[in-house]
Amino acid sequence: MLDARLWRGRPGLAARWHPASEKERGQDAFATSSIKNRESSMKESPDNQKLEQLLRSSILVGGGFMGSDTRSFSEVIDADSAELAKLDYTNEQLARRMRQITKLAIPGLGTWVQAGDNKQAAVQEARGSLVCPWPHAGRYAKRITTGRDVRSGESISWSDLNTHLIGQHGFFGGKGSMFRIEPGDLVRTIFKTW
Repeated sequence: MLDARLWRGRPGLAARWHPASEKERGQDAFATSSIKNRESSMKESPDNQKLEQLLRSSILVGGGFMGSDTRSFSEVIDADSAELAKLDYTNEQLARRMRQITKLAIPGLGTWVQAGDNKQAAVQEARGSLVCPWPHAGRYAKRITTGRDVRSGESISWSDLNTHLIGQHGFFGGKGSMFRIEPGDLVRTIFKTW
């Protein structure tokens, strides 16, 4: 049996079927995901629809906060919350620990600071601030904190905005976003190896 997504009819003298090109398959996948997004957005409030558009746009950050994730932001938050619940941690615990590590690393002015046995942290700062996409006042320093385990070489990085988004909104970013932090990786790195 033929997979309809891989074959496409073309008008012509006779409607001939041919293998769909990569471009056509991508368009079909995009159309399908767009329909799903439209169906789920019909259930969302106007404020949530605006937030969804902002998270998907590149207005605040390059590439947007959602990346290539086709789920709604509320579905992303629900999935990440379920993963955290399995790990027995809360958003607030993660954000608190992220702030502690950042505070410890700031005096190092970009150099690695000892943060325990075989643990180091460093902060890179840039001018300016980042704005939270949720509709409230909130500007966060353009600061990236990296924590690493010297023995394993495992490291993870986050911004001050990531800390806020996780702690206040339970938002880790959409799959494919360059700002996405996997909840399990974050827990393992800042709690298990620290």
